Amino acid sequence: MDSRVILSIYDDEFDNPLNGSFKKKLESEGITGKDTDILKNPDYFNLSRAAIDLSDGVILGSQKINDKIANYLKQSDKLFLPHQGADDYINSYSEFYDKILTATVND
Repeated sequence: MDSRVILSIYDDEFDNPLNGSFKKKLESEGITGKDTDILKNPDYFNLSRAAIDLSDGVILGSQKINDKIANYLKQSDKLFLPHQGADDYINSYSEFYDKILTATVND
């Protein structure tokens, strides 16, 4: 079975970009320069964009996330699960994982 990637995004933004060599360190088998071009400036926004692009689905783990990231996610057409409350997240997560598996298996 092929692997599926589900990203969880939280309100954990960092201020300073990562080391400039971060992009090169990511390049390996299956990950090319094209996949990492966005990380020429490895700041929080670009790192989040790259992670969204490489994911099959996204879970919002916090009620509030960076507005730019929220807008990018909406424009990406990726399947995403809005933040869930403590009482109902288990069923919602399970249904979302099933949806991702079904969507990607049938594609």
